[in-house]
Amino acid sequence: MTSELIRKRNRTKRDQIGACERKEKSELIAERILAGDISSCNDILCYYPLGSEPDLLGACRVFLEEGKRLYFPVTEKDGIHFYCVGDLKGFKRGVFNVMEPADRRYEYRGGKALSLTPGLAFDRDMNRIGYGGGYYDRFFSLHPDIIRAGICFDELLERNIPHERWDMRMDLIITDRELITRSGVKKEVL
Repeated sequence: MTSELIRKRNRTKRDQIGACERKEKSELIAERILAGDISSCNDILCYYPLGSEPDLLGACRVFLEEGKRLYFPVTEKDGIHFYCVGDLKGFKRGVFNVMEPADRRYEYRGGKALSLTPGLAFDRDMNRIGYGGGYYDRFFSLHPDIIRAGICFDELLERNIPHERWDMRMDLIITDRELITRSGVKKEVL
């Protein structure tokens, strides 16, 4: 199956998850993230949920309370950039209708960080299909110190995703049912 067909099919599957179930699944993903060992990462790159994406804003509030530096993406002509936020109020609608930080004074420049990365599909070989622009792949290739965590609902795990040599694999995938690492699944199925 082509990447475009997987995108279309998984967008439909994700959109068909009811709002209450989506909220519950998002909370399970957030709990799994917060229960993990992120203490060594002071910089967290997240995303503002668009449409039916998993909503991690609750976890983001906890990160801010813990004094972590929290960054959100802005898509610009030359690629994706992440800017630090001090709260979850200062956002405006940007490119692709994504909510972006209004304050762009403090940009992530590199170093160890955890990226909570959205996608339309993932497989157990850590491959990801995003929205087709390649923004995250280019960003990750410039920042090799980032721990790449794919975020999705369990329904969006695919058996096998087509990939190219420039596609950046995830280091782990976090769903509402499990945490998948490159060495296999941690037994955390609910």
